Amino acid sequence: MVSNYSGRANNIFTHSPVITDDDGKQFVVTQGSEYELPKHITLHEFHTTHGVPIRFYTAKAENETAMIMGASGFKTDFILTPQEIEALNSQGVSVCWLALPNPGRNTDFMEYIVEAAKEVLVEPRHAEIRSWCARNVPKVFFGHSSGAQLFLRLASEGHHKTLNRLFSGAILSSPYITPPGTEHPLTLSSIAFDYYARKHALKLPSETPLGQVYLKKSERANFDGPDLAKYQVPVYQQIQELRRGGKIVLNALRNPESNLRGLEMPFLVAAGANDKFSSPRISSEIAQTFQGAFYYAQGLGHSPLSNNTEGFGTLLGATTSMARKEFGKFAKQYHLDDYTVRSERFIVTKLALSAAAQAATAVTQRLVPDRLRPRMPSVFSRTPS
Repeated sequence: MVSNYSGRANNIFTHSPVITDDDGKQFVVTQGSEYELPKHITLHEFHTTHGVPIRFYTAKAENETAMIMGASGFKTDFILTPQEIEALNSQGVSVCWLALPNPGRNTDFMEYIVEAAKEVLVEPRHAEIRSWCARNVPKVFFGHSSGAQLFLRLASEGHHKTLNRLFSGAILSSPYITPPGTEHPLTLSSIAFDYYARKHALKLPSETPLGQVYLKKSERANFDGPDLAKYQVPVYQQIQELRRGGKIVLNALRNPESNLRGLEMPFLVAAGANDKFSSPRISSEIAQTFQGAFYYAQGLGHSPLSNNTEGFGTLLGATTSMARKEFGKFAKQYHLDDYTVRSERFIVTKLALSAAAQAATAVTQRLVPDRLRPRMPSVFSRTPS
């Protein structure tokens, strides 16, 4: 329970936020940074009941007709780029969101971020948050990754009626339940991942050999600054904590009698076909369970609704149509009723081949002169997607 950790909250969440700029690049805002928020975005800072620092961002539209209220992913402050938020504002959509508290490498964090989400979405304690919840416009929830998981978890813990009253719809971007290929605990991929996560519990994936292979050529392989990975990416034990939270959600999702199944609102669930961090297969299952719409972005990774024109257009269209109670028409027009996802099998085999290829290349570079080095077949350089 949260109360077990209440004396340590301020020591856990002491790390700087990660901000996304207009080009979608991410960087750490430290004490020495010169970054200033755009004029259309305001930051409000509070603390939860147990001392967890809350960063609550707001961006009001001049001609407000709808509102997005959301939660960021794990270890990043923004749910969309400032440019995208400004575009929403220009269409009459105000935006406010909770930036999930960043625990650095600490692992006693899960109950704290659940509390933070609860004190923003269902039991707001601070006047600024309460005033945004009380705005007389249709509200749509938008959650990315762990932020989407927390929305579903709050519903599973009995807050579904409050969420039904507050929101006209929900948009979940890459809801984090578990990585691709680990959906079932008894598969080879899942067993191997659990073993590797225990062995490297307090390390970042980029600090381990197989983690480097897995991230190669992915959207998080290269960072804008040397410190970004330290602040943005979870260590393996944190990934396991997030997976445990995901298991709570998944069990509730598959139980027809659960509180989670009491959510009554239109749903859009989005997944990137190349997502290495959240399972598109489970995103599809969430959409099917709620008889919602499913947006499957070919060629994209963990952020299917941001930094691409089609994805952002889908987000905007879904938001405005949910606000007008016309989402069914929108989903039908854009054929968002196909729940098919690409099958992702033999992840461990593919990872082993990639690691072997990388090792072989390293050995070759050390032992064989340049003019005698064989070229590796391209098939062996592929990484899991």
